[in-house]
Amino acid sequence: MGNLIIPGETALCGRLYKEWLRQQGIDGVPPESVNQPAVGLKNIRNMCFLNAIIQTLYFTPMLRRNLALALGSVPVKDEWLISLLQIFRELDESRSTGMPVVASRIAGLIQVASTNGEFQQGAQADAHEAFMVIISKLLSGCIAAKGLSFPEQEQMERSSLIGHIFGMNLGQSVRCKSCGDESTTTRAEYCLCVTCAPPTASRQANAPVTPSTHEASRALRGQISQAAVELAGQGAARTSSSVLLCALLTWLQATTKTAKMLPSSLTRAFTKTQKSASSASDKAKPSKKFPKPNLFTIDDLLGMYTQREEIQEWKCEKCEQEGCTRRAFVAERPNVLLIHVGRPGQDAAMPRVVFDAELDLSRYLDAEGSSQKRYSLFSVIVYRSLGRGGHYFAYVRSGRGNGQQWNQVDDDEVKMVSWAAVQQEDPFMLIYEAPEIMSPMATDMELKLLKEQEQSKLLAEARQQVAVAAAESKMEENSQMATPEASVE
Repeated sequence: MGNLIIPGETALCGRLYKEWLRQQGIDGVPPESVNQPAVGLKNIRNMCFLNAIIQTLYFTPMLRRNLALALGSVPVKDEWLISLLQIFRELDESRSTGMPVVASRIAGLIQVASTNGEFQQGAQADAHEAFMVIISKLLSGCIAAKGLSFPEQEQMERSSLIGHIFGMNLGQSVRCKSCGDESTTTRAEYCLCVTCAPPTASRQANAPVTPSTHEASRALRGQISQAAVELAGQGAARTSSSVLLCALLTWLQATTKTAKMLPSSLTRAFTKTQKSASSASDKAKPSKKFPKPNLFTIDDLLGMYTQREEIQEWKCEKCEQEGCTRRAFVAERPNVLLIHVGRPGQDAAMPRVVFDAELDLSRYLDAEGSSQKRYSLFSVIVYRSLGRGGHYFAYVRSGRGNGQQWNQVDDDEVKMVSWAAVQQEDPFMLIYEAPEIMSPMATDMELKLLKEQEQSKLLAEARQQVAVAAAESKMEENSQMATPEASVE
């Protein structure tokens, strides 16, 4: 790597992280499964959502391995990374006593991270929101973000230890129906959000963008001023943030006649989008039939998320005609896939979601004809509505294949269950692991430096060849001058 420095790089991201993976001998090597039985966590005043998340992270094999090796071999000062490894070790140690663990340190951190009191003790909290906040804090602990632009920070996070595990790129293509001009954009995400709703609402709810409060704030940062102006115009779907802007346009068209909204207002609106079926229609015309109203599979929801849609009110910048076809897809798949199943409202007649132990992600990738990419389920977070409130708990899988065992972890209560019992639940979040380990993402700056290094190497080799040729020519000239002319008889 030489002495070249890339802003934002630390031992846990970019080229240094890739080099660390090679030194540890784990680059592309699948981690061993978590084979130990589960241990309970005490509920600290309605912190059941946090306990379910911690149990899921604890049973994430790649996170367990890479985090322990990293904090044992490189200097790390970030309290989120240190606290997460600490709770993992406490869960390991408590196995001998059988006593539940108190996640007080992480509970304190997430309360400090709370922006409006949503994660305070005793308050009702959303496990998906909390999961994304934790991922964000762990990402921040892996990079040096000071001085980075939003795109640079996003790429550096994707190249980090945490981004290597949970990061993916979601994409969207928009094609004009008149001239055929097509634009494609991608964005980094750490959870794939789909929505389970009756068919009349699913058409809008499973539009390509359904971000939570945290995801919306990440996407809006540094872009919202430009977005407001462009949304009032005609070219929203062709900007570098078209995935976000199409969703913004949908909401704005339904709720107001002006695009001059404050960023905080837009963020709050996105939060409602995740939970409410009242999102206005963007006149999308589904190209596929919807499943039965009382039952969805995960493939149904992913199919609705990625299906082609026709949007009549979109206007092409190139030909200025109206109407486009929009398609969402997974551009770069993750090593660990998080899927959040949003449910608008609390209707008891809400369709049920069913799932299998494996998920073939290949049909939702951008590349056509992709070979099967069968992800294996290892955790399910469940939400039970209890009158005015609710309760979160999780199912986690220890082992793999014939030796696997599912456990229900409900705060400090832990019990082994059958796979059939897990399948009876209606999932809030599903967490899968990839069939093989993919390499971390290379940032644009990293690729630029590699290209420059390659060009410098080729230039040096060319100069060396010229120097050698010149030396050989000189030697030949000297040899000819030193040879006496043959005498003539």
